[in-house]
Amino acid sequence: MRIEELDFDINKLIDEFVFEEKELLEVDASEQAISSRLASKFELLSTDWNVDCEYNRSIYSVKTLKYALSKNGDVEERNVVPDIIIHKRKTILNLLAVEIKKVSNGKSI
Repeated sequence: MRIEELDFDINKLIDEFVFEEKELLEVDASEQAISSRLASKFELLSTDWNVDCEYNRSIYSVKTLKYALSKNGDVEERNVVPDIIIHKRKTILNLLAVEIKKVSNGKSI
């Protein structure tokens, strides 16, 4: 199954989340608290996929990505831990990875 095959409207899902979790957002809760509640919304979409927060595995190894980090453009491999991932555990199948960043985070985008 591909993400296009899931029958949902991401904008509607986010709007529902904001409405349902208004208090969580108003108190400026942690990104982890927000992502865990958002993950619970994603779990309702499909029973065929696992939805995990802060999941750092790729089969049995630490999940890594190669991307440019240095100023001179050298590509480096780094460990990655998506805030939310929709995937199949112990496989290489990933459907969607979500990174949560709050405006109040203060770190660069």
